Amino acid sequence: MSLTRRNVGQAGRERRGSTIWEDEADEYWKTMEPAKRCRRITNYLGAVAVALLLGGGVFYGAQTALDAASIAALTARLSTPQVTPQNMSNVAPPAPVNEPAPMTPDHVELDLEALRGRCRVRGVQSRWHEETCRKLCVRDPHNAACMNGCSYGSLTVTKLVCDKMQAAEVPAAARCPDGVSCMEACRAYDDEKPFPDLRNSCVRGCSNIAPSACARALQVYRDLLTGGPQ
Repeated sequence: MSLTRRNVGQAGRERRGSTIWEDEADEYWKTMEPAKRCRRITNYLGAVAVALLLGGGVFYGAQTALDAASIAALTARLSTPQVTPQNMSNVAPPAPVNEPAPMTPDHVELDLEALRGRCRVRGVQSRWHEETCRKLCVRDPHNAACMNGCSYGSLTVTKLVCDKMQAAEVPAAARCPDGVSCMEACRAYDDEKPFPDLRNSCVRGCSNIAPSACARALQVYRDLLTGGPQ
């Protein structure tokens, strides 16, 4: 069976993916002189048939005048892609492996500040303070003063934990930083009547919430360090 330019063109249109043999045949047709093309192809190959199984890409037969060694060599060429400057240019270089940059003092400081910021947001922006203070002050005769003192104590303790404590000391911490002065905060009621009843209710609310607020703030900090409950 003799090959012609038309046969090669039709085969290329009928088969969606060209084989290596077809690519080489196309190049051969382009470089051969028109006068010598048919004669040399006819003498060189008696019959060649290369087909692909649908979806399989398997070289299943070749009706040629080549000997067994030539067929084996052709099969090896079809199964092993050749490395050429053209296809080497399409090979993506291996992605570089980025090693983590060492932590500098500036990075550590930035990370700590970000952690403190998340602690404040999660610790303060919560209905826990209001709900807990309402339970503590429900029986206080001066509920409003008690609620004000309780809210002050709860929020102040939370902010102290987030702003003052170091990450390394939080996991084993059993107490919170000093800095909550309930008496000083409740002096705002010194000029309110009945005195000192309002001030005392304020101080009670502030003092009673401090232990619970401390435990909760520490837990919020620990959860952030370990990626615990949001």
